[in-house]
Amino acid sequence: MGNDISKLRQDYALLSDQIKHLLKAKHDLSQLQSKAEHQLKLYRELYKTGGKINASFNLNEACAAILDFIIYKLNLERCVIFLETEPAGRFTIIAMEGYYEDDERRAVMDLSFDVNTLELQELLPPNYILFSDPEVAELPCCDLIRDRLHLDQWAAFPFAKENTTIFGLLVAGNSKKNDEYYSPIEKDSDVFVGLANIAGLSNTAINNIYSYAALHREHELLESRVRERTAELNEELAVRKKTEERITRLSLLQQELLGPGNLKDKLTLITDGIVRIFDADFARVWIVKAGDTCANGCVHAVPGEKGGNACQEHAQCLHLFADSGRNTDTDGLQERIPAGSNTIGCLIEKGHERFFSNSMIHDTHFCNQDWVKSLGLVAFAGYGLFSADREPMGVLGIFSRHAISPQEESHLKGISAITSQVIQAGLAEEAIIQARREAEVATLAKGDFLARMSHEIRTPMNAVIGLTHLALRTELSPKQADYLGKIQESSQLLLGVINDILDFSKIEAGKLTLENIEFVMSDVLERIKNVATVKSEAKGLRIGFSLDPEIPARLTGDPLRLGQILVNLVDNAIKFTEKGEVVMTTSLVGYGDGKATLRFSVRDTGIGIEKEQIDELFQSFSQADDTITRRYGGTGLGLAIVRQLVEMMEGSMTVESVPGHGSTFSFAVRLGEVAAGQQCPDCSMPRERWRKPPQDNRKISAGKVGRVLLVEDNIINQQVAVEFLKQSGCVVDVAGNGLEGVMRVCDTPYDLVFMDVQMPEMDGLEATRIIRKKGFTDLPIVAMTAHAMTRDRDQSLAAGMNDHLVKPIDPDQLERMLVRWITPQRGILPGERVSPTPEGNHDILPGIAGLDTAAAVIRTGLPSAFYLKLLKEFAARNADTALRIRNEYAAGRRDLAAKTAHCVKGVASTIGADELARTASLLEAALREGDLEEAEGMLAEFCEMLGTLCAELRAFFKDDE
Repeated sequence: MGNDISKLRQDYALLSDQIKHLLKAKHDLSQLQSKAEHQLKLYRELYKTGGKINASFNLNEACAAILDFIIYKLNLERCVIFLETEPAGRFTIIAMEGYYEDDERRAVMDLSFDVNTLELQELLPPNYILFSDPEVAELPCCDLIRDRLHLDQWAAFPFAKENTTIFGLLVAGNSKKNDEYYSPIEKDSDVFVGLANIAGLSNTAINNIYSYAALHREHELLESRVRERTAELNEELAVRKKTEERITRLSLLQQELLGPGNLKDKLTLITDGIVRIFDADFARVWIVKAGDTCANGCVHAVPGEKGGNACQEHAQCLHLFADSGRNTDTDGLQERIPAGSNTIGCLIEKGHERFFSNSMIHDTHFCNQDWVKSLGLVAFAGYGLFSADREPMGVLGIFSRHAISPQEESHLKGISAITSQVIQAGLAEEAIIQARREAEVATLAKGDFLARMSHEIRTPMNAVIGLTHLALRTELSPKQADYLGKIQESSQLLLGVINDILDFSKIEAGKLTLENIEFVMSDVLERIKNVATVKSEAKGLRIGFSLDPEIPARLTGDPLRLGQILVNLVDNAIKFTEKGEVVMTTSLVGYGDGKATLRFSVRDTGIGIEKEQIDELFQSFSQADDTITRRYGGTGLGLAIVRQLVEMMEGSMTVESVPGHGSTFSFAVRLGEVAAGQQCPDCSMPRERWRKPPQDNRKISAGKVGRVLLVEDNIINQQVAVEFLKQSGCVVDVAGNGLEGVMRVCDTPYDLVFMDVQMPEMDGLEATRIIRKKGFTDLPIVAMTAHAMTRDRDQSLAAGMNDHLVKPIDPDQLERMLVRWITPQRGILPGERVSPTPEGNHDILPGIAGLDTAAAVIRTGLPSAFYLKLLKEFAARNADTALRIRNEYAAGRRDLAAKTAHCVKGVASTIGADELARTASLLEAALREGDLEEAEGMLAEFCEMLGTLCAELRAFFKDDE
């Protein structure tokens, strides 16, 4: 029993020990479990914080999470994060958390230290400082942490890049300031482990943040560079696009410059284009124009011949010629610039052809800074403009309120080269135009001269030819008839020369036009045959004419000019053939386009032509050689006119000739064919305005004549025309000027009016217009004038006349005019005839100074009685002419005074008053040209001579009164 109890006691004691051990084990297990749960919780928070800071790329957010974990999860009193900041190598607090007094917090926030002085390299991971660990040697930084952070125990963990370079420090610890809360940090404690782990995670996270920040900076830098490069590319593209647009617009400008336009228009195109394409403020072109109008104050200005100022003859001034842009009307400072006087003026000097500035306001080359400032100008580009042989022509100047880029300047330089070409071409064109204008003026002057000379020659020739014709119809001695016949023949030759010269002048001026009327070819050839037969028989030549029967009877074309060609060729053949024959052949070549092609040839057995001389035949005023002119005469115009007439008819001349055996002249022309029953379209309309003429193939029958009004101021021309008309059986009334003619038409019914054109008081054109306005629309009016040019005929028809008869009067043409226009309606009453036979018994011619009576009688071929009648009428008609012309001149009616002088001139020449005629001609010329000083002198001389002559003539005829 006792043993059992003892044993029980032993067992109980053993069980008690085991229970104690179990309880202790349970207690230890509970502690371990609690610790494990705490650690698990801590690691969860650590994992959570690690994930948060690793996910963050914001340093402040990461630091806040780190501090929050240390203070609130590890229950440490204070925590600070140092990071290296600028300047490099200096540590500064960027984040802190924990309990601090306000003054302590301010002091701590200002804390920074130099890395090198604190020997922190020894803390490279995995090293750390645990101040309570005696195994860790104290470093220089310990004093700073203890004294400045007020920590009695702490742990410090470094932040390092790739474990080589420290860039930060994590410090956490406690202070004994509050002992009840003070808890030392054990090396193996959860706090220390948590610090070590969070320090490691923080190192990684901050490195990542730094790396991300660096990467972000690189990314931003790259993006910035991309943006900058993109902007540069966009700018380059914009510049390129603008350049392409500029080049396109410049190309269009060049195309415009190729079009029509004068120099000023084209230079204005250039300046307009520069302002528009380059956004310039204004652009100007000056050109060198020596002798042009010059501005006041110009150093080269001299008094001009016609007033104002002009450039010196050999000086060079730049004259503003084209101007475009904003400032075209606001300044006159640059209208005239002497060469070399300023920046612009120097640009035409060799070696200074270009000037460019993007800073006008500061550029000393621009002396007028007030002008530059007032316009806000920034840039100027100027270029000298030179010809191909480097002669200065002008300057191109561009002014801008913004800078001009090098590329723009390059384009402007190209435009300056184009401008030089335009000016050179423009000046050349202006020279051509001026030369053409001068040539046209000369041609017009020549035409006017020929027309004037034709008129002046035809007027006396009308008297010579007409009166000779009349005289030949009177009883004459054989010698007188011979003399008058030779006068008539020579007059006709002279008239032919005048007609040739006028035709040539018309062709040369391009004013000769061909008619397109219906005609019969056989009629044309018949007229040629009639003329040629007489001439050939006189030389004993055989003459033949051959007409192809296949040629249409009626053709359309210009029969007058065709006949002129053939007459000229036949006349030449007769002229240059001494023996043998002349044969003219007309043949049909063929048909086409409603026209017939005819070939005409004139063959002779004359002197022939050398082959090398054939081409010279058709040149104006040229013959085969001088001996031809001396032997056969002629002007050398005939064949030149023939060739040009043939070419106008779309034909060509050919010549075959053998010297000593003869020549053949041939040509082919196309003439319109008129089918049977068809009328030529051009012939269906009347060629005159008032009446269509009837056919000319009838003669005036006896007893069927008409009353004719002759409106003519020249006494001799009156006499010639009246005699011709009387011999045709007409009743004739005479009016001395247009005004008198209008009055006669209004008072008396006439069948036909012959109207001179140039007369005093009122000319024939104005008289005709008035007659038409008064309702005499069916009255035929025919111009009878010495004006023989085409434009004279056109003026006559335009004024309302029906036809145009050129002096000298050809009786046959006058007869045709009477037949064409008179439709007799009245019988002739006895005593109605005008122009009685000459009166007076003076067979003795007066001997008066300045009057060559004998020469006048011979020249005109008039019998003495007719001549004396002319002298008497001259004295009577001009009794008050001197006073009248003085009054006309004094009243400023110089045109009327000139007409009066013209009339006196013609009659004075006819009656032999040659000096009076010469003075009247000079007076007329001075009055028409406006030379008043010359007119004053000639007027006094004219009046004195006319008055003296009229007084002596009245004294001579006193016995007849």
